[in-house]
Amino acid sequence: LNKLPNLKSFLKDGEAESYQNVEVKYVPGRKAVMTIFEGEPGSDDRVEVESIILSDYKTKEEMHALMREKGFELKSGEQLEETKQKTEERKKEERRNGEEWKDSYWQQQVKQKEAAEAERKQEEYYRRRREAAKTQEGMVESDMMRAKKEEGEENMWGWVTEMAQEHARKKKEEEEEKKEDIENSDDPAVAPAVKEEL
Repeated sequence: LNKLPNLKSFLKDGEAESYQNVEVKYVPGRKAVMTIFEGEPGSDDRVEVESIILSDYKTKEEMHALMREKGFELKSGEQLEETKQKTEERKKEERRNGEEWKDSYWQQQVKQKEAAEAERKQEEYYRRRREAAKTQEGMVESDMMRAKKEEGEENMWGWVTEMAQEHARKKKEEEEEKKEDIENSDDPAVAPAVKEEL
């Protein structure tokens, strides 16, 4: 009905219900149709005789002319006043419901925004924890590699030292064996001067 302001006003502002035996029911998402019945409301012999699509009528004058054409009569002063009061009460109720809906809608939007922000913060928290864990893991690996390197260097220098000491020991043993052989030798080819030098 938002695209049909005259029809909307005719139905919702009480003009249609200013006629006797007219009741307006709102069905969201459906076309505005005036259904005419014969028989008393609620009786078993009440039957539908005609349906008229009201959106075909563009002005309120045409709508009022339709009501008169179909035999509907305007209510009396007291009945009309009662209809106006009911219309005002209904409009107040609709406004209240609309405001409540808006409040509910915005509250829902705020809740969704807060939930999204909380989820984002939670994801950021876990992301930082993962990065911290990776950094800590890298530091541990680095410390282990440095320790292994240092241990390797110590082992290397210890091995070099042991090799040098072993080499010196063997050389000393060889020199002592050579000296002992010369001193104990009866070979005349070994000059006395050599013996004396040793």
